[in-house]
Amino acid sequence: MNFYEMLDQLPICPGEEILPLGVKSGGLKYQRKGLSEFIGPDIEQSISIEQPIHPKIIIISAAGAVGKSTIANEIAYRKRSPIWDLAKAPAVGTNSVTGQITSAFGFETASTVSQQLINGELFMIIDALDEARVKANEAGYEAFIVNIAEITKNASGTPFVLLGRTQTAETTWLLLDDIGIPASLLAIQPFTRRQAEEYIEARINHFDDSAKKRIQDHQEPFLMARNHILNLLQKAVIGDDKIPDNTAREFLGYAPVLETVAVLLAKEGNYHDFIESLNSMGKQEDRPLAVLDHVVTRLLEREQKQKLQINIKPALAAVAEEAGWDSWNDLYSPEEQKARLLGIILKRRVEACPKMPTSVRAQYEEQLKVWLPEHPFLREGSIPANLVFESYLFADAMREYLTPLAQDVEDHVMTSEYKPSRLLADFYILLGQKQGENRVAQRQIGILYDSLLAGETDSLRIRLSIEAGDPEDDNEDNIGEGEFELVYALPDSDGEENVETRIFIIDQINRPLSFRRQLKDANIITRGIIKLGGEVDDFEIGPSVQIRCNDLEINSMGLIVRGAGSREVASEAVVLDAQNCKSSVSRRPIVRGNLTICWPGSDSYPWNEYSVESINYNQENPYMEETYRRLRRIVTAFQSHSKGSLARVRDKIEHRRILNNEMGSALLDQLLTDNILYLKGKFYHWNPKRGDEELGASYDDFCQRRLKPKTRNYLNMFIENNQDAF
Repeated sequence: MNFYEMLDQLPICPGEEILPLGVKSGGLKYQRKGLSEFIGPDIEQSISIEQPIHPKIIIISAAGAVGKSTIANEIAYRKRSPIWDLAKAPAVGTNSVTGQITSAFGFETASTVSQQLINGELFMIIDALDEARVKANEAGYEAFIVNIAEITKNASGTPFVLLGRTQTAETTWLLLDDIGIPASLLAIQPFTRRQAEEYIEARINHFDDSAKKRIQDHQEPFLMARNHILNLLQKAVIGDDKIPDNTAREFLGYAPVLETVAVLLAKEGNYHDFIESLNSMGKQEDRPLAVLDHVVTRLLEREQKQKLQINIKPALAAVAEEAGWDSWNDLYSPEEQKARLLGIILKRRVEACPKMPTSVRAQYEEQLKVWLPEHPFLREGSIPANLVFESYLFADAMREYLTPLAQDVEDHVMTSEYKPSRLLADFYILLGQKQGENRVAQRQIGILYDSLLAGETDSLRIRLSIEAGDPEDDNEDNIGEGEFELVYALPDSDGEENVETRIFIIDQINRPLSFRRQLKDANIITRGIIKLGGEVDDFEIGPSVQIRCNDLEINSMGLIVRGAGSREVASEAVVLDAQNCKSSVSRRPIVRGNLTICWPGSDSYPWNEYSVESINYNQENPYMEETYRRLRRIVTAFQSHSKGSLARVRDKIEHRRILNNEMGSALLDQLLTDNILYLKGKFYHWNPKRGDEELGASYDDFCQRRLKPKTRNYLNMFIENNQDAF
């Protein structure tokens, strides 16, 4: 359904005139104005759950920066409903909603509000579930949802519409489902091509009268330019002669991308010249971010050209002539602009001025105080105009990871106020490819992971793999390798898992690998330090996480182990295996999935319930420990695949880090001979039936360090038949 069809399902509320708010609103408000440039997106039912026929709560989800708050405000305006912005509210907990209604409307009116919520005459929009989840611990957030459920259970209509990012929305739906409250889970869809075209034109008309008049006076060349760049973006996503699918729409209909196109077209004075510049990119620019990079770069180059001709030269001509200086083309370069813009956004002094006489420089710096705040990358003179410009600037700085400016950007994006966006990681990877560089500083991996995770949708999941030295293998080198995988719900043309892979080499491997908020769908093996938590009271982990490291630090008060919920996965196990662990966890973990831990002292509270002992290999066979470790390394390298199966790309299983030596290769051959593993296309697959028959063990048995008698017998026979491999 589209936005307007969803809107028709909700009642028109009494509004502010009948139910006015008091002084202490606590983030609750009425939206008194709508957006003239608003374009309503399609909103579809999530494919990950079974939708109720008569929902009592509507949950609307989307990836970061899709426009949830814009949609929330527009619903509130059109339906005269109160909207509660949890980003401006204190931490939620027991009776938060009931208390908020009483506090905001007053004691006498609160009973009327509650009754109208139950009778279906009124509904309340609650926005920014993610911010609420970050502020509160698990118990507080659950109590908040329970309060919503208590108000809802006897309602005849739909008293609440909740909005949050994909993961928080799914977690909220699961909590309500456990309580027995039927809730629908809807997903905001990226704009269609038609909606994207309307959005670009609406945004340009909103910028200023001159831009509006320009596209009216030059309608045909404007439409040619707009369509040309959208066609180029579409081609970059899906290639030639293909019908756009959901994968393409994720990018082509992403509001920040369209906003950036609108900014450029609003600034363009020569649409034909712009089309020529796009054509000059050539066929090598085959990724959508490369097209967007071209757009951003063109804006920077246009700024330099225009400022030189219109502002800089006239303002500095006299003092420059007096000083005998004429290096005009050195001024206001794209690199200088980026540095100065970051200085404004981060509120720090950045030295970016080219070399010039002191007198010229003084005049130049004084003039920049006027020019810079008007830059198209800025809004209100001090904040990024949109997410694309912000992400581009941050990624560009982070790529130069040895500079102080890179560290300043990292410090900024690690604050609780910063909302991660997938564009940061996408630009970071693209800019590295342009430089022929695939190195990533280890300290940045967690930032990039959070960035990609913010882009998760109903049809896109993120996986992470890190190989940086196995603590159990003394002969591995210290070169770290990793990959981010973007896993799409729909299979590829061969029916296999549809995956985009971003492979990288890890630099600064001696620095800790940190994940501050959550970790899921990850397989991490390292001889280094892994830090979990630090920003939230309860660190969330799972489903499907394996960590094996020398040193593990858990810097949160609590640990929440998530299960797969309605997702179809081969294993939801979370396994934490460390040589040493330093933990701040003071209460028993909340485990909704499957947790196994192993480190010295893990048999004491609060871990004892989930602790496993080191394996007793019974030293009658001196090769048993080495062989079982190799078998376990092979098996646990597999990941959840389509339809709940386990698979891994062939190159990964055959990699030296997995097989290690001749014995590992012989063991892989034996597993293939016995059909415990089988090769199909470019993937190795785990055969659970044959694993049980031959090894007496499941995938989870290997993850959780369970050496079964049948596995021991299998390995004894392998050792006996492959003495030359040891």
